[in-house]
Amino acid sequence: MLDAKPTKKGAGLEIFGHPEDFESLHETLHTLCESAPGGLDQHEHALSLAYEIRKAFEGQREVAETEQGVLVGTPLLWPHALFYTSYFRNLAAYCPTTKADQANLYRLEDCIETAIAEY
Repeated sequence: MLDAKPTKKGAGLEIFGHPEDFESLHETLHTLCESAPGGLDQHEHALSLAYEIRKAFEGQREVAETEQGVLVGTPLLWPHALFYTSYFRNLAAYCPTTKADQANLYRLEDCIETAIAEY
């Protein structure tokens, strides 16, 4: 489960979810960068999103206890979130992906669309 809402001032969004979902998304982002043409050096900037996701599931960003259990989260600026989500979808077109990878990308895209609509 991933959920997103716009930040208070509207500069970006905050993504929250279970640590396992964040870890799975992190693995997907790394898989895409490693298997896409160009290698890790070319995709180094895109991995900044994976870095934020990793720091979130390690508990070094925002942590909230809810009825659903412990949720972790991280804030992202709109340009960063929109560009890199599109970038990872484009990478997925050039390398083999699993259904879990596709699900992670769809979850991320849905979070961003929901937060934009709410804003």
